[in-house]
Amino acid sequence: MQVFSPRAVKRFTIPTPKSLISTVKFPLFSKISAKDISDLELETETVRALSGLDGVVIATGGGCVLRAENVRLLKSKGKIIYLKTLPETLLRRVGAGSGRPLLSGDAEGKLFRLYAERAPVYEAAADFTVETDGLSPEKITEILR
Repeated sequence: MQVFSPRAVKRFTIPTPKSLISTVKFPLFSKISAKDISDLELETETVRALSGLDGVVIATGGGCVLRAENVRLLKSKGKIIYLKTLPETLLRRVGAGSGRPLLSGDAEGKLFRLYAERAPVYEAAADFTVETDGLSPEKITEILR
């Protein structure tokens, strides 16, 4: 879920392939899992291409910064902002996790495990962290400005 609009942050926001899976519902992506996309290095190639642009916000999927190369590319011309959200809030937002391959089956258990594994990586990669629990999208946008 994108919590700010491009107009609100005065930048052009570009989703990467993983975030396209949940937003576009493109037939090709519906047949490819998030892991497959990472394995094909499509996300890294997309980050490489987009990180060379000026004045853009790149909305990545949650697994993007798990690759050191992606972090290096993203930091080469910009800053990484971690929109930190407690797993309980994330669970309310994603529900049963439909349309999210990594959460299929036991969404709650898988989400809490992913959070425990990934939160330290997100924090290490981030230049800035914004705690989003209890904040409206408008308030988050105001903080990001």
